Amino acid sequence: MHGITRRKSRDVCRANGIPVRQLDFTLTEACGADEAFCTGTFPSQIHVREMDGRNSGSGKRGLIAERLQQLYLEMVVKDIERTRAEIQQDLRVARSFKL
Repeated sequence: MHGITRRKSRDVCRANGIPVRQLDFTLTEACGADEAFCTGTFPSQIHVREMDGRNSGSGKRGLIAERLQQLYLEMVVKDIERTRAEIQQDLRVARSFKL
């Protein structure tokens, strides 16, 4: 599924050297992962503790999910703190592109 939080999470990973791959996987492969998390509007990223009655990884939030949550929060705070002038400039630049 496509989503803003998913895309932004992927962008944050790539900007910080965290490998990102998008691929199909089976339930067995997902259950065998070291860690897993889902993205959504709230709470942005949340670890998957259990799948099909089996623990995902250790059953606790992993280091990658923890790091991603930290980086994502920093990105949101930075975006919120942007000034009106910065936002207006970004809009001018975006409007200058013709598709």
